Amino acid sequence: MYAGQKDACSDCYLQYGATLQESDYGRSKVPEADFEELLSMCSVDPTKYPYTYTSVPPTTTGGSNSTTTTEPPATSTCPGTTYTSKEGDTCESISLAESVSTDRLVDVNYLDYNCTTLTAGMKLCVQDQCELTTIKPNQTCSDLVAGTGFSEVQLISWNP
Repeated sequence: MYAGQKDACSDCYLQYGATLQESDYGRSKVPEADFEELLSMCSVDPTKYPYTYTSVPPTTTGGSNSTTTTEPPATSTCPGTTYTSKEGDTCESISLAESVSTDRLVDVNYLDYNCTTLTAGMKLCVQDQCELTTIKPNQTCSDLVAGTGFSEVQLISWNP
């Protein structure tokens, strides 16, 4: 989660960790047990970093032996642009190439948070594009929000 670049017990990292715990995608990056261990290691009261987790089960149809995952919205209802996935694409690679947050791409297109339902040829709606920033070594959440008009908590919530 912190790649050894900054203090793992900083408020920024702990807020980020709590935010990640709220989604399947975040938990695939930082398992709940790892976050709880971090809180314990930091001697922090877990109630200072609350989170609410609701698992998003895949939507399926068919009998007990068949599974069909719900497709993303039809292209005609996409308020953004449409991207057709290619062999080797990942949610992260598409997000980077299309300037959209991975969480938003997953949510809008009804993908699972581990992105295992992404297949080549899938039509994806890409909306709410934004300027992506690559974090530099030793850069903090405070550095990122300085002069932007939004808070660290907002930054973290937009980047689960």
